[in-house]
This record gives sequence, C-alpha cells and structure tokens, in this order.
Amino acid sequence: MMNSIVRVGEILHIKMRFNNTGAISKTRHPYIIFKVDGKNSVLEIIQLDSIKPKNIKRLLHYKTRSGISPTFIVPVSNPQETVICKDSFAQLDNKFTIENFVGIEKFRRDTDKLSDKKLQSLFAKYKEYHRQEFIDENKQVYITKEELLSLNR
Repeated sequence: MMNSIVRVGEILHIKMRFNNTGAISKTRHPYIIFKVDGKNSVLEIIQLDSIKPKNIKRLLHYKTRSGISPTFIVPVSNPQETVICKDSFAQLDNKFTIENFVGIEKFRRDTDKLSDKKLQSLFAKYKEYHRQEFIDENKQVYITKEELLSLNR
C-alpha cells in the first residue's frame, strides 16, 4: 500500500496509449485524476481535450443509444480555472488506469485542483456513463510505471 503524493482533481500532463491496439498520443494531454487507489497503487484518470470551435456542435449533440453524451464540457471560466487554460471536454467513453508511483507527481501541471463544483459534476457524469454504457475492452487501458516513463521521456 502506498500513500499517494497526487490527489483526486489534480491534472497530469502525459503521453498515453489511447487503446489496447497500441495507438499512442503524439503530444502530452491533460488527464484529471478521478480515483486514487492506495491499496492497489493505481490511479484512474480521465482524458481532457481542448474544444476546437469547429467541433463544439458535435460535442454538444452527440449521444449514445441510451441518450448519454460520451463527453462532458469543462469550461475554463466561472470560476476561472488554473489547471486548464482553455475550454475543454472530458472523454467519458474509456477507462484509463495507471500505476501510481513515487515520481508521478513530476507530471502534474501544478498542485491546484479543478474547482469543486466542476469536479463533482464531471465525476457524477463519468460514473453515470460507466454505469449505463459498455466500455469496450480495447478502451480499458492500464499503463505500468515503466510504460508511462518510456512514453514520457
């Protein structure tokens, strides 16, 4: 069991493997820490992407068969956020788990967290999506310390 240095709500900026078929991000993306599991030394994280104006309609209107959106909008303002610098959206249709280890804190943007109200809304929507929708095995990704360090040299 490990005491975590990182906390729920903080942002890690990392390159990740997007799926189990091997697609890897070319750049670092922000991932918000959703869960810290000290017993198993893992973090569950949610990918954030900045909103591009041409994609806003698609993001706002796309729904799954059950009527739930696989994205959640996270505005940078109201209140002004310090952990993101642009309006963003969270991708809810995958599950990323990474090994928690001493040194992972170097991937934090800073020690601030997303504001409580936005954090609670995001986490409620994430839990709802995962309760009601099937997450394909290809989109349930686990990354070890070694792989994470290798991807983020």
